[in-house]
Amino acid sequence: MPALSDVKTYATFIYAFLMLLYWSGTFIILYHLIRFGISNQPKRIAIVFLAGSLILSIITTLFFAQVIFN
Repeated sequence: MPALSDVKTYATFIYAFLMLLYWSGTFIILYHLIRFGISNQPKRIAIVFLAGSLILSIITTLFFAQVIFN
């Protein structure tokens, strides 16, 4: 069985990789909404989407920081 520090390290790398994928997808969606959106409506949607993404990232990071690896 791997040591406790190894499990934390693997979990941290997996979490960081998943957050990288999440923010890459978020960037692509925001870019297309802002760049190719006509009028102000897509830009408003992009701001709401960004705010929701930030809140979701903060919540998941706080939950991940409280996980006890046993």
